[in-house]
Amino acid sequence: MPDSDQDNFGFKRLSLKNWLTVDPAWAGVFMSYSPPNQCEGLVHDLCQEHLDPAVPLPIRKLFETARGALVYSVVFYPLLTLGAEQLLRVFETAVSIKCELMNAPEIWKFPQKVDWLVKHGAIAKDESARWNTVVQLRNEASHPKDQMIFNLAMTLTILDLADELINPLFLS
Repeated sequence: MPDSDQDNFGFKRLSLKNWLTVDPAWAGVFMSYSPPNQCEGLVHDLCQEHLDPAVPLPIRKLFETARGALVYSVVFYPLLTLGAEQLLRVFETAVSIKCELMNAPEIWKFPQKVDWLVKHGAIAKDESARWNTVVQLRNEASHPKDQMIFNLAMTLTILDLADELINPLFLS
């Protein structure tokens, strides 16, 4: 693929010369925390949310793996999207595990699992709209028609949602 195709991609094409350099797609992105090194600002922002130790270990491992992709997006911007997409799958895993813990009947689809958890009080009714948004985003991420590229604000929102929606599943 010619180097000129890089402009059509919207992110750098990796090579031996640039694989450890900051992706130019980050130019001009503002971080909420601004130490002298802007990369540290990105890592700081991405490491603010955590899943509670009460959340089952398999979910926390998936979450940390997704966050790792987010952090390393500094050198390859599309990892921001891949990490965010993986976070959306972490929500599904959390719902599936909660259904198992509550001895839910065999339910195969993510939206029906969310509905079941709402009906049985594991998800507050006033949170069902946010959960349904997660379901839609997860479906779009898992069945893409083209490479999506998320921005930092979108990704941080998904990261915040993970903390706000997954933790309560296992703290009650």
